[in-house]
Amino acid sequence: MKNRLAPRAILFEPDHRNRVHLGANLLINGLLDANLEIHPVALGAEPGRFRLVPGPERDIGLSRLSRPPRKDRATTLRLCASMTL
Repeated sequence: MKNRLAPRAILFEPDHRNRVHLGANLLINGLLDANLEIHPVALGAEPGRFRLVPGPERDIGLSRLSRPPRKDRATTLRLCASMTL
């Protein structure tokens, strides 16, 4: 982005904590004004609603999705070749 190797970036991050870190990283690297989109959803093999199980504080990148019958679920999208980004 900064060196113009990628004209556009589409980012997917369902975990709020990770999105905060992502935003801070973009700010530190001068990329907040870049042509990018951040979507608060996960990508998966099938669309649906899943529960986001947060990773431990020391490694929040270990968050995962599960299928409980609860209302606290994250939305997932299935990315396919015909999808216009």
